Amino acid sequence: MLPILIPFITMILAGVLIFIFLKDREASLAIVYYNTGVSYLQTGEADKAISQFQKALEKNKSLLDAHYGLGLAYASKEKYPEAIQELELVLRQKPMNPVIYYNLGSIYLYAGNYNQALVNFEKAVALKPRIKELYFNLGWILREKGDWAGARESFLKALELDSQYQKAQNYLNLLETLEKEKKKAEIPMVLKHFDKADTEFMIQLNPDQKPGGPRTIAF
Repeated sequence: MLPILIPFITMILAGVLIFIFLKDREASLAIVYYNTGVSYLQTGEADKAISQFQKALEKNKSLLDAHYGLGLAYASKEKYPEAIQELELVLRQKPMNPVIYYNLGSIYLYAGNYNQALVNFEKAVALKPRIKELYFNLGWILREKGDWAGARESFLKALELDSQYQKAQNYLNLLETLEKEKKKAEIPMVLKHFDKADTEFMIQLNPDQKPGGPRTIAF
């Protein structure tokens, strides 16, 4: 049996080596496609990036970086459900990565799902990242939800991380303006019980004055 067994074992080993070679080749091709996808994504060519990331995943379905890149490329094309699916897949494997929570929250924000965006931003904050854009987006949502105190705190935190962060400063200034307008709007309700002849306490409001400005979601 021994003369037969040795060639048989040799054949098995050869088959294993061929399998390993092919598997390594597929993995190498996946990396090539992934790197090409990253290059396209950086130059704003999202459609080409999506194609390359998909090819990478055809060669290696477990390449998390390709799933991540594909999610970001989908997001840039406003394909939010697809983007969310890819990033949540990555997050299940990397649940302690604050950047993924931040990007997933941003996608939910762009999709108009403020509640899910807030959940992901708060998880990112719990991991204590130093991401100024995270605090800016968190402040933006809190302002939209009427939590001006929380919004101010978030914008101030963004400015702590970058004192030159103009977007955070602009929105902080906007909050102060809105608060002043709110107080002015409340004054007539308080003074309506006073004698109208007592004009010393009356304040003329500009009827054309509108608090705030056009809403924009910004990074």
